[in-house]
Amino acid sequence: MSIITSLIIGVFPGFIYFFLAPIITLIIILVLLWLTNYTISQKLIFTLLPFIIIPACLFVMRRINTTEPETFLIPNGYRGTVRVIFDQTCGQPVRYEAKRRLYEIPNDGILLSQFKAEQGFIDQEFYTIENGKRRKIEQLMVQAFNEEWTLERNQSEPSRNKVSIFEAGRTYSDGSSEFYVCTYNQFRNYDVLYEQRFDSLITAKKSILKKNCE
Repeated sequence: MSIITSLIIGVFPGFIYFFLAPIITLIIILVLLWLTNYTISQKLIFTLLPFIIIPACLFVMRRINTTEPETFLIPNGYRGTVRVIFDQTCGQPVRYEAKRRLYEIPNDGILLSQFKAEQGFIDQEFYTIENGKRRKIEQLMVQAFNEEWTLERNQSEPSRNKVSIFEAGRTYSDGSSEFYVCTYNQFRNYDVLYEQRFDSLITAKKSILKKNCE
């Protein structure tokens, strides 16, 4: 019951504010419009305008707020966190492939890149690479797996031992991007100590790069 309560408390206010309230407001405005003395043609025009303008605005906003497409090349056999840190003067040079940003992830999973950080809607593809050959990795959400707290069970639950991408698109305050390459069983075992060790590796690598860059 506590999970359901948490979902209601966390999701319902946002649903009301961003979805339900605007729709109710629009309906009230349209009802008042049809009670005015405007002609039928004018009422029809004003009624249809929101359904034309709103989708057009959403389309334009999405185009403006969409980042450059990204392709990640991950060493075959790597398991764990991948972090891409941007705006590094002496980092991996900018490289594009078919108009997509190309990130060649090192063996330690930490890429210091000269690319500029971006925010917005993402278009990401992930591949393992071995001897120049690429194999696409599927992106999965943890919600696809059934646990004790699952409210609606997934009848087509993926294999828990399949190597996939988890939490793609996670970003930090410095603009860096992060995700996990692993099986779901491995993902569940990552803990705070693992994250702390990984963060210490990032700090050390940035320090070494800075010294070599001077």
